[in-house]
Amino acid sequence: MNLAFNKVNQLPVRTWSWLGVNDITMEDTIPDIRPYTKNPLKSDVGAFEKLDGSNHLWEKDEFISFRTGSGEEAARFVKENKNTGISIQVPEGIRVKDPIFLKYELDDKDSTVVDYNRIVAKEGSAVTVVMVYHSPDECPVFHGGLTFLLAEKNAVINLIQVQLLGDKAIHINNIGTKMENSGKINIIQAELGGLKAVSGIYSALSGENSKMDRNN
Repeated sequence: MNLAFNKVNQLPVRTWSWLGVNDITMEDTIPDIRPYTKNPLKSDVGAFEKLDGSNHLWEKDEFISFRTGSGEEAARFVKENKNTGISIQVPEGIRVKDPIFLKYELDDKDSTVVDYNRIVAKEGSAVTVVMVYHSPDECPVFHGGLTFLLAEKNAVINLIQVQLLGDKAIHINNIGTKMENSGKINIIQAELGGLKAVSGIYSALSGENSKMDRNN
């Protein structure tokens, strides 16, 4: 399958040309996208809504208009080709004690993960979600991810992503976030593998005292 994305970095201000990060274009051949056969969810999310990648009911809500860090082409690709993903909505006032853990294992059988994820923290709630992506070095694999995060008033979302893909992997990670009044989102990313790896975040601080922190 041929893959071609333009301007996947979406820098707000152009920088020195010799850095090679302005207007990045990705063109590659990736494995054919087939259903992902493993269950990535490794912890119980209780009564929280959870959906697989083929049944995302939020297509009719405000997430359609969310901007993302790696651009509309990359976002549209995931929406049209998703084969897994999760939807989590934490009810108002609930502070989830234990992290929700997901692990995506890519290998010869599951050589593509195209995960479409939605995490919503309702007013006054809090949640931590950990996502891990792993593949053996010898396997040519592809990961394309799209994650939307919405922290409502006084809510907190902690997202931790660990990318441990092998040296034949192509990886694109695309995130869009929105924080309402005093809402906070903390993102920690460890991009440790992959032959080619691109990651982008777009944050909309839509409320007073809203905040977003990112650490690599």
